[in-house]
Amino acid sequence: MRVPVAAVDEREEKMMSLNIPEDLKQATDALAEDLLATEQFDTYDRSHTILTADPSARSLLEQLSNAQKILSQKQMQGGITQEEIDQYRQLQAQVQEHEKFIEFQRAQQAATNYLREVNQEISQHLGMDFSALVGRSCG
Repeated sequence: MRVPVAAVDEREEKMMSLNIPEDLKQATDALAEDLLATEQFDTYDRSHTILTADPSARSLLEQLSNAQKILSQKQMQGGITQEEIDQYRQLQAQVQEHEKFIEFQRAQQAATNYLREVNQEISQHLGMDFSALVGRSCG
């Protein structure tokens, strides 16, 4: 899985500003690399690539994104019709029924479940909720 350079640089800046010991930083980097090398994240990355490379899936996702923006703007202005809601839901159903999107959702769920398992394991060893600790330090 490819991590954007900007995300890595931002994470490094946050870690440096927290005065995290070098050995902990190295362990965190190793954990991140190990997580990205797992089957779950490899499958997630491949399914994302396949999803975004599929013209029909990409088109549906773009249409859904545009429809969300339009509905949000109309909602702020106080004027959404039932027909617009129905059209949006129909488009949403088309996305959710698309084979590539279904595969991507499965892979995303598997990666999320794996992260929960890793968090549980680390939390048990630390005796505290690891994700809450990480959330405070990186947020």
